[in-house]
Amino acid sequence: MRTNVVAWGWCLCVALAACGAPRVREERVVPVTLREEGWLPENRARIERVIATLGAREGRRVAVFDWDNTMMRGDIGDLVLAHLIERGAIAEGAIPRDDAMLGEAAHAALAGARDATERGRVVAHLAWRGTTPEGEPAFTVPMAPFYRSTYGVIAQVLAAGRTDDALRAIAREAFAAASAAPVGTREVIGGVEVERFARLHVPMIELARALESVGVEVWIVSASPEPIVQALAEIAGLAPARVIGVRMQHDGSGRGTARFEACGEGALATPVMTWLEGKRCWINRAIFDVPAARQRMRQEDPALRPVLVAGDSDGDLAMLQDATELRIVLDRQNVRLMCNALASGWLVQPLFVDPPPPRETPYPCSTHEDALGRVVDADGRAIGDR
Repeated sequence: MRTNVVAWGWCLCVALAACGAPRVREERVVPVTLREEGWLPENRARIERVIATLGAREGRRVAVFDWDNTMMRGDIGDLVLAHLIERGAIAEGAIPRDDAMLGEAAHAALAGARDATERGRVVAHLAWRGTTPEGEPAFTVPMAPFYRSTYGVIAQVLAAGRTDDALRAIAREAFAAASAAPVGTREVIGGVEVERFARLHVPMIELARALESVGVEVWIVSASPEPIVQALAEIAGLAPARVIGVRMQHDGSGRGTARFEACGEGALATPVMTWLEGKRCWINRAIFDVPAARQRMRQEDPALRPVLVAGDSDGDLAMLQDATELRIVLDRQNVRLMCNALASGWLVQPLFVDPPPPRETPYPCSTHEDALGRVVDADGRAIGDR
């Protein structure tokens, strides 16, 4: 793993003028210099200008980062699930029979599993392929603006019957093993091939610390279960208290259940988890204390939106669109996200560890369609191929 260092110091007022920042008290100016290693030079320069501007401002400033494949290369939810399947630790009845998100074929497959090995095989296919081991569709609603069923299954299976402290301990074990594995390692778990390596994206961790150094609140908002992301944030030296992940209800003994905590007001066809517009809802609720009736909406007041957001997947699109100053996209070639990023001039940065090969054909922004519909920008307008 590369070791980068963030160096910063007090700056003269002339540096503010170069950054285009408003006149402020000199003692508040704390520009930050990021090490060159890892960043594209134009991206590093752009980020430094924005940090200098943010550091010169009065009032509350909030930055929001996704975790999986943004702050680290790899997915901690996938790694913890693989860790549990490998050890035969998938509990019977982790997903209740009345769960409406699973289709009849998925419920039947879970009910028919005779032991932990078979349960692990069923869960592996539900979580990573969206099907039963026999290839039948697993979900009644595979993907919606506030919910993604494959991620939901992982959260349910991990949380059910476990305390948050137990999950944090499991996450530390899984991350330690994945960090020791060679970059690019893939293994077959429960009949499905998945990545089994992880590395912190050190330049992103340093960016978060640089923002903190100029008074910007740094929050993590992830579609992985909250306790396991808290464990990794602590490893990275970031505040676990400022992590928002998938939140599950707990029973009277403090153990997690398969029921999701609510966000916003009024009934929906799906739970509201930290995925796509659900990330927006949880940011509004947990960071900005927006009233429940408005939590699912994009806020018009810029004071109730992050100044900077970083993410890597289609599930990060809503919160990236909400950023007021800078949107950083780690390029994993997600069509919906990359169409928005390229059309709107967002900062696009290759992954720092094991990036995919450069794309050689345009993104089919004008024709791409999935369960979320056609590709559009924040104002609902179509996007041409990029």
